[in-house]
Amino acid sequence: MNLILHEAPRLLANILILQPIDERYIWMPTTAILGEPELMSPTIVLEFASGDGSEERDTTPFKGEFWVYERVIRAPFYGIYEIKTGKLEVYHLVDFSYQKLTPNDRGHYPIALMNIELGLWQGMYQNQEMLWLRWWDVEGNLLLIGSEQVILEQQRTEQAQQQEQQQRQRAEATERELVELRSILQQQRS
Repeated sequence: MNLILHEAPRLLANILILQPIDERYIWMPTTAILGEPELMSPTIVLEFASGDGSEERDTTPFKGEFWVYERVIRAPFYGIYEIKTGKLEVYHLVDFSYQKLTPNDRGHYPIALMNIELGLWQGMYQNQEMLWLRWWDVEGNLLLIGSEQVILEQQRTEQAQQQEQQQRQRAEATERELVELRSILQQQRS
């Protein structure tokens, strides 16, 4: 399955939901979900905690965020990213209860339902050098966002044009040599 990951919009809320749509996954910023009718649960809910994450881990029945995602919304995966510390926790819903996942050897959290992994990536995005949440395929290849894909395609196009130009130059050089050899051969025959 090909995945197209669109750049996440600026955060209008502290929650982003990744939802499958026609073999693509798109970021959907949302505000409070509680009380709004939903046709289906999101596959993964990511909370961006500006504090220590205690609000996001609150299991108080009917009002704690963790409890609401686990018992009401029942998203198969729930992630908490503490922005200040760069700490990421991912939970998987198993038998109606969230189980904390352990990262794999690459430090990523496999999201089996989507055939991708979630992890932290240090790099430049939107003119800010910092840790970012990023997606990888199951082989550990970073999935590019739209602007990165454009740059990659531009580089591939430039490389193809350079190779084409080099081939053309080699062909022209070979043609010149052939003309020169024909001229020499014709001079020797005369």
